[in-house]
Amino acid sequence: MQIMNKQETINQSNRTFNKWKGIWSDNVDENLKSFSKFTIDEEKRNGDSVIILAYGPSFTRNIDKIKELKLHHKHDIICVDKALKGVLKNKIIPRAVVSSDARIKISECLNIDEFDVSLVKRISLFVCVTSHPSWAKFWKENGGTIHFYINKDAIGTQREYRDRFNYDPEKGDQKAFSLPAAVNVANTAYTICVLKLQYKVIMLAAFDYSFKYWGNYYGEECYNDKHRDLKASKKNVDNQIHVIDVNNNIVQTSHSMLFSARWLINFVSAVSQQQQVKTINITGEGILFLPHQARLREVSNAA
Repeated sequence: MQIMNKQETINQSNRTFNKWKGIWSDNVDENLKSFSKFTIDEEKRNGDSVIILAYGPSFTRNIDKIKELKLHHKHDIICVDKALKGVLKNKIIPRAVVSSDARIKISECLNIDEFDVSLVKRISLFVCVTSHPSWAKFWKENGGTIHFYINKDAIGTQREYRDRFNYDPEKGDQKAFSLPAAVNVANTAYTICVLKLQYKVIMLAAFDYSFKYWGNYYGEECYNDKHRDLKASKKNVDNQIHVIDVNNNIVQTSHSMLFSARWLINFVSAVSQQQQVKTINITGEGILFLPHQARLREVSNAA
């Protein structure tokens, strides 16, 4: 894939900010009600390796294999917001869940009426200050650990949100928990695992960034894939590009998903050299072309 340049990143940051700035500002106001301080330094990893579960079409197949091989007993598990329900359904309790979307409510990712709220105290929540406030509110009400973060993008929008979360002089000179604006929640989960939790081996599952002609858009067929604004299936909206995947199959993707995959490839390359992190794509499909690819049956040896 083509290497990204700085101007391309700036353009993407401007497009994203102009689209979301209104709802981001409203969400920040609500999330401030659940905020006390930035607490990432208090979070500790259990070991040196982690599996991050995104929610691409390979999710069901990947998590079935993870469970079969009992990899959740050998490695920490961190999942994205949409994947939480599916992870728990497989009787896997993740180390943490990451939320970054401004419009995804917790009720879209969990059946709140059936959810065992005691699990909140066992699952840390990493949540963007601009995320939908239902996540932080639910975690706070049920005594869970919340780690807020601020996306640091190419046009400096983080300054506004950082100032709003550090307004109280009695809290001291806080340094906001900031992360590179990683385009989507799966990429954000990766940056957290590298820069904050400092895992040495990171395995990526369900990081597809594409979908098959007759396959699912998301990780489970039951998950609603309707575009919120266009009221049509995302498969019929986000199919602007046809590409070859890691298995030499033709798949569909969108400009946004392709940008996300390219961003992560560049970031993985940088941290592999700078921080000696080994990143293994165990998805088995998709368009995330990393140097280390492994099938799940081989992952224990690869790690």
